[in-house]
Amino acid sequence: MQWSYGFDFGADALRMVSAGSDEILFEAAYAAFRPGEDAPFAWGDRAWSFLGRESQGIRLKQYMLGNLPAEPALTGRCMARLISLDERRLLGRKRALFALSPDTPEGTRDVALNAALQAGLDACGAVHADMAAALGCGLDVMAQKCCFILDIGARHMALSVLAGGRRIRRKSLMYGLDRADEAVRDAVRGQYGYIISPRQARILKHAAYAQAGTPLRASGLDVETRLPAYFEIDPASVQPCLNGVIAGLLEMCLAGLRELTPECAQDALERGLTLCGGGALLPGLDESLSESLNLPVHSDADPTEAVARGMKLIVDQSELYSPLIVDWREAGLKL
Repeated sequence: MQWSYGFDFGADALRMVSAGSDEILFEAAYAAFRPGEDAPFAWGDRAWSFLGRESQGIRLKQYMLGNLPAEPALTGRCMARLISLDERRLLGRKRALFALSPDTPEGTRDVALNAALQAGLDACGAVHADMAAALGCGLDVMAQKCCFILDIGARHMALSVLAGGRRIRRKSLMYGLDRADEAVRDAVRGQYGYIISPRQARILKHAAYAQAGTPLRASGLDVETRLPAYFEIDPASVQPCLNGVIAGLLEMCLAGLRELTPECAQDALERGLTLCGGGALLPGLDESLSESLNLPVHSDADPTEAVARGMKLIVDQSELYSPLIVDWREAGLKL
């Protein structure tokens, strides 16, 4: 079967690729509503810009949550919008593939695929996101030698061992780097006396190791005066907020590696681990993991788009990668 589109359901974003085009359409998974209105007045990045401004009467709905459709009807409408933005407007039947986590329950996968059909697609299918991510990172998942992909996401982390178009091993945690965000906000409030936004917390999180010892200028509300103010903060002061998450990631990797056969262990020594997901952008994380695991660790050049690039390969070479499609259905098919 020929496929027209590929979608990456991110933790809080949606990416789309189309057959014959190298462009990746990206949109934050938010819709904004005015008071008393049921139809969104803003989508995607424009809607996301209203985050934290609910006091103005604007309601935000996040229709992707933890790599799953939290609002299936909105997810379907967003997919339809992205397809309509495709200037090439592919002729004939519109068929789309979706990258979903291997940990997604079958019932939830049904919801995701049905949301896709509601977007006006003629057929849709599911591909495991770790397979797509490995392809997007340049790994040959169809070869008999094992490849190792470590996905460090906002709301989940997983180590997958892939070979021959199938999964040999997988270890996952149902939390990701977002777990540290609230701890960062609490730490800044307790140590510095300022209330900071979630966006500011993410900036500090990514600077925690790379810019330790170099004061950063941050903004927030003074706890005592409740007035806005700028203040300086040493990113190193929030390192303890990240240490627990990084320790959990390391333990997960060690548990997965201990289950390898001697043949797979040799592949690990030769090929190492490839990092993808937003957490791979943490400066110095690859070196730290390499030292702790005694293995080569590589970070993809653009780790946040690895799944989308992999979906592009599957869409363009559907015959080669058809074994990776774990479920597909046509419009009107009764579950």
